[in-house]
Amino acid sequence: MKFVFWAYALLLLGSLFGCVRKRMEYAVSEIKVEGVSVQSEGWLSIRFRPILETLYYSPGVLVANDGRRLTLRVVRCPAQEKCQSDILSEYDDAGAQRISLKVTREVHQICLSDENVDCLSLWTRN
Repeated sequence: MKFVFWAYALLLLGSLFGCVRKRMEYAVSEIKVEGVSVQSEGWLSIRFRPILETLYYSPGVLVANDGRRLTLRVVRCPAQEKCQSDILSEYDDAGAQRISLKVTREVHQICLSDENVDCLSLWTRN
């Protein structure tokens, strides 16, 4: 009887931990950056296209700021869910996404990153 209790307890505990999802994001290799341009004083526009998937989409990017570098991670979200992003992207008619971000004088570099790539440089201040 004790064995059955512990077996059920372990099964329940395992299923609870199995439900915890790690943050989902696209790998850098799954993103095609189509352009980085200066919009106006201090604003940059980044146009990108994650791989096309039926069951996932990207609502935008997460941004980490260490003072001199902005690191962007493209959020990968299940199609039927809403996921958090720091900057929401807009889709254009061709299916590409665009984000606009304010770049302060302290920022010298903008990178695209994932869990394996520390920094794929998209923009560097001259």
